Amino acid sequence: MFESNHTVGDRPPPGLSGLKLTFQKNQILLNWEKIGTATAYRVEYTSNPGDKSSWKPLASPSANNFIIDSTFTGDSARFYRVVGLSN
Repeated sequence: MFESNHTVGDRPPPGLSGLKLTFQKNQILLNWEKIGTATAYRVEYTSNPGDKSSWKPLASPSANNFIIDSTFTGDSARFYRVVGLSN
């Protein structure tokens, strides 16, 4: 599962749009439209999206794309989101 545009802290992040997923062998490529005010992005994951404190950082790409290794073999489903960051 993938989602975007979530508040981190007290300030809402810049809006993220155009999130596209491309499935390849053992990989999932995430692409999204660049955000003019974003200086970086953060890809996060959780197995419990209803618990706001359960989101964990996976990566902080400076570009508007990221590859997830889909060979994860955990016991539960993983949910991912992309957050735009600005200074």
